[in-house]
Amino acid sequence: MNRALFKKGLWVGMIAVAVLFVGAARAQENPNPEQAKHFQELQQRWRSLSPERQAALKERFKQFKQLPPEERALLMQRFRRFQRLSSEERERIKENFRRWRLLPPERKMELRKKFDSFQKMNPEQRERFREQSRKRRR
Repeated sequence: MNRALFKKGLWVGMIAVAVLFVGAARAQENPNPEQAKHFQELQQRWRSLSPERQAALKERFKQFKQLPPEERALLMQRFRRFQRLSSEERERIKENFRRWRLLPPERKMELRKKFDSFQKMNPEQRERFREQSRKRRR
């Protein structure tokens, strides 16, 4: 995935915008009663946004459409996986993302390096790392 987009957290917004626009387009094409209702709700949500927010979301959608098909598919796959989580899990992820955005750049870089190291570990090393982390939290 385009690491610059991921680092900026744009992928979250791009997925949301893509779902909004794609869902709205599909609801218009084939409006069964449920889709028509959903489309009306999407329209209301869109109209409630400030012009600045609408412009920002349109720009993110434009960026999403410019991604290679594989990256768009990967983002949509991640979004569908996110949708399947419980509301508590989704809220925890959203809160972690909000906290991440507030971190200073130096701390973000430090955490990225640690995560890169974690990804390079084999399953046994990862499990030891998790166990050590659990012990430290207690």
